[in-house]
Amino acid sequence: MPLSWYPRNFTNPDYTQMDHSMRISDDSLYAVQLGLYVIGYTEANDPKLRKFRPMFRTLCRLATYSNRNTPEYRFTPQEERINLLNVSSFEHQMRLIS
Repeated sequence: MPLSWYPRNFTNPDYTQMDHSMRISDDSLYAVQLGLYVIGYTEANDPKLRKFRPMFRTLCRLATYSNRNTPEYRFTPQEERINLLNVSSFEHQMRLIS
């Protein structure tokens, strides 16, 4: 299955907006690792709240990609192909949505 994204849309989370020494044109800002996950969603009845409580669970990680931060990918999408039959790792977490 084809997958494409623009590497400039994802920045390093270590970068803070308050740090004025880093420039937006710096390519190291866009060197991040991206994961493709499958998320399961369900709702549970909560009598205390008198409504349904939404919950989601990370089922698995399909793939991990490194963002290409070279000048040739500044304005062109990064394209990869993923195999939906291969699973990188299984996760077992349950989270509540507040």
